[in-house]
Amino acid sequence: MGVSADSLEDMFTFKSLTINRSEMRVPLTAAQGEKVLHSVVRCVYDNIFTWLVEKVNRGIHNPRRASQTIGILDIYGFEIFQENVFEQLCINYVNEKLQQLFISQTLQSEQLEYKREGIAWVNIEFFNNQVVCDLIEDAKMPGILPLLDEQCAISQTSVDVLMHRFNETFAKQPHYIKSRVKGSVFSVRHYAGVVEYDLTRFAEANIDSFFTELYTELQKSTSSFVRNLLRDDRSKKEKLKRPPSTSFQFRAQVNALVQDLNMCNPHYVRCIKPNEKKMSGTINKELVSAQVHCLGLVENIRVRRAGFCYRETYATFLHRYKILSRTSWPAPKNCSTRQATLELLTADDVGVLPSLQPVSVQREAEASGGKRPMTPLEVYRAHLAAKNNKPIDGKETQQTIIPFKEDIESLGCFSLGRNKVFIKHPAALFSLERLRQDKLPQIAKIIEAAWIRRLLRARLAKYAVVYADLNKRYTAVVDNLQDRLKRRQGAADKAKVAALYAHWNDLASKLLLPTSRLHARLARDEVYNAASFLTSHIKRNLAVRKLERLKKAVQVFSSRWKGRQTRRRMSPDLAQKCYRAMLGIRTEFERLFGKKKRRRDTLDRVYLGDYLDLNKHAPIQALLTATKERQVLFAGVTLKVNEKFVAQSRLLLIGETALHNVKADKMDKPKERRVVPITQLTKISMSSLHDNYLFIHVDNDVDLMYEVDQKTEIVLVLKKRYKELRKRDLPITISDTIEFEAKKGTRLAFRFVKNPQTTVTTMEKVDKKNGQVNVGTKVARH
Repeated sequence: MGVSADSLEDMFTFKSLTINRSEMRVPLTAAQGEKVLHSVVRCVYDNIFTWLVEKVNRGIHNPRRASQTIGILDIYGFEIFQENVFEQLCINYVNEKLQQLFISQTLQSEQLEYKREGIAWVNIEFFNNQVVCDLIEDAKMPGILPLLDEQCAISQTSVDVLMHRFNETFAKQPHYIKSRVKGSVFSVRHYAGVVEYDLTRFAEANIDSFFTELYTELQKSTSSFVRNLLRDDRSKKEKLKRPPSTSFQFRAQVNALVQDLNMCNPHYVRCIKPNEKKMSGTINKELVSAQVHCLGLVENIRVRRAGFCYRETYATFLHRYKILSRTSWPAPKNCSTRQATLELLTADDVGVLPSLQPVSVQREAEASGGKRPMTPLEVYRAHLAAKNNKPIDGKETQQTIIPFKEDIESLGCFSLGRNKVFIKHPAALFSLERLRQDKLPQIAKIIEAAWIRRLLRARLAKYAVVYADLNKRYTAVVDNLQDRLKRRQGAADKAKVAALYAHWNDLASKLLLPTSRLHARLARDEVYNAASFLTSHIKRNLAVRKLERLKKAVQVFSSRWKGRQTRRRMSPDLAQKCYRAMLGIRTEFERLFGKKKRRRDTLDRVYLGDYLDLNKHAPIQALLTATKERQVLFAGVTLKVNEKFVAQSRLLLIGETALHNVKADKMDKPKERRVVPITQLTKISMSSLHDNYLFIHVDNDVDLMYEVDQKTEIVLVLKKRYKELRKRDLPITISDTIEFEAKKGTRLAFRFVKNPQTTVTTMEKVDKKNGQVNVGTKVARH
């Protein structure tokens, strides 16, 4: 607490009083000091609990405002002990308030709703415990708690005086029972039974002994947490007032809780105690019956059974189910929502579906000559069968749709109120949901068709713009071609033009004088023709350029359009392969190891996994079974390079847990040379060239060097399985110089060199610890 012992002693032994602006210190008795101690502890606990709740709420607070919330309220049940005191009265008062809320929101509100909507209804009587709540809390009567506050305001209130006030005030209250023997007890007839209370310590428990000076002393604490926790934020005027009583604070909190619950849509869980001995498999029928009767469950079930399982406003009902009838889809035809609802429910194709009419129920009804309501289990089984498109009990039925009928007792019974529609049986509601579910694909097709039409119209508008531009350019090209066709053949030939002009000049000089008008006109025509020819030549070149650009645009447009149509007709797998090829990423290997070069014949290779056809080799299967391998991820023939730079033929088998190096000169006599757990692998090394060499490094063991055609598949299998086992990626190194441990204590180094003089890949020994792989620049065809 951070408060000195002297301050605590002073707090619990003295009380400060202000009389005529002078302060007096009054010593407290032992009982009063103990009460002050309890009040301090209660205040600290209350503030710590409030601080924890606020801190948790801030921690889980969602910054976005939620439209809907959900909460759980769990309180003590009704308490009846051998000795019931003030605390039991408070707890039972809360239960009375919640029971009254339950009555008002279920029994009372539902029956009032039927009357308000004008639905034919026979009123069901039930006990309203509002009179008990008024007996406890009413301030005008006054009730038990207000009267207790009034007496506590008078100092030195005795139990006899308080008992006399209770008996006198509540003499005519039927739910207050006066004790036949003189004493300090009285009884209250609660909804759960009669409870006898002892009034001896009511006044003591109701008075709050946490005085203002206690706040002042606690603010002297050395702990900042205690100072902030017990900060007194009241005004000076409020500090001069008497602290509110415990019952007043409790009633304020209960009323705030009820006010919050009234703004919610509560669902109730009633807990029934089977026996008083807390024994399993034992039910006390009298105790259970009494609880069911006191909780009002019988009346609630009667109201629910006589009422309607579904009620909703006409607008909401039509918004959900208007797709079921042509009269209401897409909108009601010039009528009110009530009339539209009636037309929808009375349509010929709307009713209770055969799949929701249990065969067993119908047969029993026919045999008995009457009809009985469906049980909840039968309705639920029928709903599941209809939802899954399955007949009930495995048999097809020949039942017909039961139509909806207004205010007529049947499976399709419904009623129309002033503002809402009411449906009686769950089977009818499930039928509406099933009919709506069947209609949704049709509505989806309508929406889809409208959307496709919109897309096509937008696409057609784009095509129209393109067509207009093409037509305009084509018209210009045709006009230019027609102009060219009007010229004489060979008019563009310079030699012919020069010869023609020389001939015309000679002829003109012979026949026409330079001063003649014809000569002048011919001269003008010659200039005009030269200008026309030059203009036409320029226009021709411009038109040719435009035509070339137009041809390229048409080719691009056509190729893109044909490509789009082709892609739409492709299967998803083929389209995915084409997409990868377009990006230059042929397989998953390129996405992971982009530095590694590949041979062209391996780019689109299909991974088989089993290249040995293990089904035909029982000895190899027996070898794998002995090592408890359940599945083989890869099986193939490889060349293993040993510490002497010698390539040895081996079978490489990769299981779910280990890598098996098998010697099999004869397939019917395999010998397992080595088993390497996949979890012991440290990394995989490869060169950047298009060779077939693969290095597998093992933790604290000899490494492996293989020459294998299916190295890509092996790397992907090991990488995937390693991640499944170790929950991390297997490191992969791309380098042209690779070292590995070929034997315990012996490390070899290989250097990969590009050899432009050969088309094959060869390996050679340089010295005892170094080797070289010569990779040909050309790819060998297989």
